[in-house]
Parts: sequence; C-alpha cells; structure tokens
Amino acid sequence: MLSKNLPITLALGLALATLEVGAAAPKSVMDYYQEVPTSLFPSETKYELKQTKGGWITHSMDTEAEISATVDTKNGFIQFIDEGTGGGDVKTQVALFLKEDKSPLVAISTSMFDGMASTGRIALVEPDGGKWKAVTSTAIPALRLADFLDSKCLAALREDVRGMLEKEGIRFTLPRQGTTVHASVMLTPSMLEGVGDEASAKANSPCPTGDVSRELKWDKKAGRFTLDAAKPKGSAASKK
Repeated sequence: MLSKNLPITLALGLALATLEVGAAAPKSVMDYYQEVPTSLFPSETKYELKQTKGGWITHSMDTEAEISATVDTKNGFIQFIDEGTGGGDVKTQVALFLKEDKSPLVAISTSMFDGMASTGRIALVEPDGGKWKAVTSTAIPALRLADFLDSKCLAALREDVRGMLEKEGIRFTLPRQGTTVHASVMLTPSMLEGVGDEASAKANSPCPTGDVSRELKWDKKAGRFTLDAAKPKGSAASKK
C-alpha cells in the first residue's frame, strides 16, 4: 500500500528542488566590477580584467604590458598596480560593502604617484532599478585639507601645492579585510614655501613628513561612511 503522505512528500520535494534551482548565487565583487559602467569610474577609466590559468590579469593603459591583479572574491576586494613607463604608478582598488539589507555599495579608488607627489580619487556606486548610480557625495563625507593638517602647516604650503592637494591630494586606501577606509595626504619637504635643503626643511617644518591619515568607518545601517573623531595619525597636532 502506498502511504497517504506520499503525495505530500513528493510535493514538498519538488518545491524544495525548485527553490534550489531558482536561487541565484550572491554576486561577487568581480560581478559588480564588470557591471559598473566606465562613466562611473574615477577619471572614467576602467581596466579590463581577465581570468587566466595563472590568475587574474589586466594590461597597462600606457604600455599594454600584462599586469597581475589580486581578485579576492571571499573578502570582496580587487587590486592592481599599473607602473606604466616607470617613474610612477597608478593603483586601483575595488571593495564591496554590504548594507544592513544586504544591498551592495561598491567603492572604486585610484591612487596616482608621479615620482614627486601622490594624488587620489574615489567613486562610490550602487545599483538603482537595473542601472548603477554614483553616490559618492552622500556615502562619504566631503574631506578637506583641514581635516588632516593644522593651520600652521596649511599656511606653510606653497600656493600651487595647496591647490593641488585641495583638488585631488586625498588618497583612499580600501580594506581587503574589515570595513574601515583610510584617507590620507602625503607631504614632502619640497611642498613648503621657501624650502632650503631637505634636512633643514624637515627639522623646521610645521608639517609632518609622509602620510597623514584619517579613518572612515562604515555604517551599514545608514549605508555611508563617517569620519573617525581621532586626531590624524602623524599630524603636527598629534606630535605635540
């Protein structure tokens, strides 16, 4: 005799099988990287990433030389460095952040070093009705040089250097692990007014030398970053 519960059991089995087949796997940081249009990337520059037997690669924008890329889908992180013709480089980082409702926010950062100065740009994007939109202005606070340097240091900077740093001198380092973004400004003695030799400039400068950084904390409930209240690491104020 057939069990009276057999039809119910079969129905449940079919329903579960249907759910398993229909359930799509979560998208990875690489899936999102491929989806985001070039127009939303910093400087509207997007490298093509390709998976080979030896790993992920891309190619230099200047020389077309092959570049090895780090693609960590487990931690939602991508990184590669284009050294171009030498003397400088462009570092690209991509990180996936999830909001409380599990919807994605993708951060794309580029840091450029020309052998003398370092600059940076960042774009934050999220899906919106089947398309992607930029949310940089609302998802990350507008940072100023005054968030990194005190008034004495700002007054000591050469006018052209200060203008450059105000425009794009803040670099953003995205996390491979965790959710904290580090924003930083890099200073060198040559950026100061009336600089003499490098040794005396370092000794008498009201500015720190090297990187001055701040932390941006991810708030998954609000879906945005907030600036940590701690003093900048390496700033003139923190050295007193």
